[in-house]
Amino acid sequence: MFFDFEKFSEKIEPTVKFSEIKEDSEDNKFLDCAVSVSVDYIISGDNHLLKLKEFQGVKIITPAEFIKIMDKNN
Repeated sequence: MFFDFEKFSEKIEPTVKFSEIKEDSEDNKFLDCAVSVSVDYIISGDNHLLKLKEFQGVKIITPAEFIKIMDKNN
């Protein structure tokens, strides 16, 4: 089964640019986008992001943690 993410996605241009993650600067683009549009969560398996736990009010969690949150809220 394939989920069509494009139906539920929106392309954005970040309004901020961070340099928080030094070990892998490419990961900063996720922080840029998340903060620019005020998301609640970044869902990732990336250790550089996960070790932050939260950034500028955005919680950074694993897919498994997100599923637990969604199950709890349903």
